[in-house]
Amino acid sequence: MGGKSKKGGKKDGASPALDEDALLDAAIAENLALKAKAESEAKLMEVVKKEVKEAKKKKSLRVLQMSETMAKLDRVMVFHITRTLPDGNKDVVVVENTLIFYVDAADVQADLEELKAADPSLPLSIEHVPLGKAFALVQGLQGLTGPPGVKRHLQFSRAVVKAEGERGIPPELREQMRSGGPMPMFYSEKIELPGVTPIFFTRDDLLKFWEGSLLAGAPHAAKAPPVTVTDLRYVVARTLQEAGDWEALFFVPPSRSAELSTAVRDAALREAEMARGFESGAQRLQAVMHAERVASGEEPPPLTAAAS
Repeated sequence: MGGKSKKGGKKDGASPALDEDALLDAAIAENLALKAKAESEAKLMEVVKKEVKEAKKKKSLRVLQMSETMAKLDRVMVFHITRTLPDGNKDVVVVENTLIFYVDAADVQADLEELKAADPSLPLSIEHVPLGKAFALVQGLQGLTGPPGVKRHLQFSRAVVKAEGERGIPPELREQMRSGGPMPMFYSEKIELPGVTPIFFTRDDLLKFWEGSLLAGAPHAAKAPPVTVTDLRYVVARTLQEAGDWEALFFVPPSRSAELSTAVRDAALREAEMARGFESGAQRLQAVMHAERVASGEEPPPLTAAAS
């Protein structure tokens, strides 16, 4: 009798190392896919944000009304020289048939000293007015006119004008704008502030502002920014004729004039307080004198309502 032969053997199984490699590859692939998706979504969000920003910017682009532009200029004060009249009122001083408004404190102080040296008896002083009013008066805008036959001039810093010349005036406009003299203004495309586009009266003020923003940790390059020179008349004309984000335009008062502007303002406040005191005192004096005249019979007593 022969016996059954039994066939059998060990069943082959997958290698544990191969299983781990496959799982690792799958995990890496999944992570890469998630990363790519996140980056794609981030880029999409950036595009959306940019489009929204551009849409908002386009929505705000418009021309300004004359009153709006002048209101922006009125944030800056300019100076002129006055003389005190015998009745206590003040009148503007006209030099060589010209009424001058000064942007720079150094210029108006120098001219004041020159006038005092020529005639020490003159009761002269410095007053200030909003730039928008002075500009409108000089340019003949908003129906404003000066004394008949008297020229009007807006004097920008003589030192700045000497350094910059007509650089800020477009070449094709220089001939027709020459009679008013240069009115240089300075700005830089590199100075980006949320909702504010600053424009300066001196190059030094712009650079100081830039350095100050660096010290404050603003993300600017360390080197000085490129500066564009323009002209106040050209800026005003653009706000009135060319649609732009003019709401953000901000005229930065010249730092050299800040101290004098404060002093003039304080003096005006003191004078106004004294005037109110004199007025109150005069009223009290009149009341006392009237009471004395009533008591002496020189004047009738005040009428009173009849009793009912």
